[in-house]
Amino acid sequence: MNLKKLLGATTAAAGLALGASAVSAATIDLGFALDESGSVATSDFNLSKQGLANALNQIPTSGPNQYRISVIAFDSNARTIIAPTIVTAGNLAGLQAQINGIVNSQGGTDIAEAVDLLTANFVGVGLGAETYLNVATDGGSSANALALAAENSNNAGVDGLSFEAIGPANQSNLLRACYGGGANSYTDPGSGNTAAGCSLVNDPNNLPDATQEGFVLAVDNFMDFEGAIAAKVQSIVDDTGGGGPNVVPLPAGMPLLLVGIGAFAFARTRRKS
Repeated sequence: MNLKKLLGATTAAAGLALGASAVSAATIDLGFALDESGSVATSDFNLSKQGLANALNQIPTSGPNQYRISVIAFDSNARTIIAPTIVTAGNLAGLQAQINGIVNSQGGTDIAEAVDLLTANFVGVGLGAETYLNVATDGGSSANALALAAENSNNAGVDGLSFEAIGPANQSNLLRACYGGGANSYTDPGSGNTAAGCSLVNDPNNLPDATQEGFVLAVDNFMDFEGAIAAKVQSIVDDTGGGGPNVVPLPAGMPLLLVGIGAFAFARTRRKS
């Protein structure tokens, strides 16, 4: 467990051990990258940006956690559309309008740069309690460059990276780069191999837990993207404890930490008596 998660786990455990009725809000980072390369027709790009904009409706604007998003678009270069911003009831419509206002530049495809920019956006403002990146693409770029970008992202403290592989996207390259389960969870699989713990998923209604593993979600076409990204966002919100006002995710190892705290308190009580 990295320091970021250890501190969060300790704070949550202390609150529970003291019988606290509420847990301080955690900031969950969600980064989104949209492919605007030449292989994406304007009509298809419109579907992808509208799908992502509508999927933001799945993000809660109240409850124990705050959700901070960043949105970029990429072709041969990546550009920031929305810098890291907490989603609120007051700014949701404006964020959706910004996404719907993206103009497709139709250049090349550099997925590695998209991962690099999303990572830099969140690192630049300080990573939240958990950070997950999501890239939607119908293409593929250098497998080695993308794997290196994924490794750098993970080393920077990002907790997960997953993809929507739309239509003819190069699933093999994407499967080399996805990861989940926290910092230091990415293992470069070597040329042509699937990353450890990364899976190809075809059913958007049966997604893995993004806090535990990375995955590539296969999407047949851009018409199906809106349903896929909506299901993906809702799944991540649920996995990070945003599915209800009393849902707080327990990091891996939390039960052992609570047992340790309980034993320590018991020992102190015996010594005092």
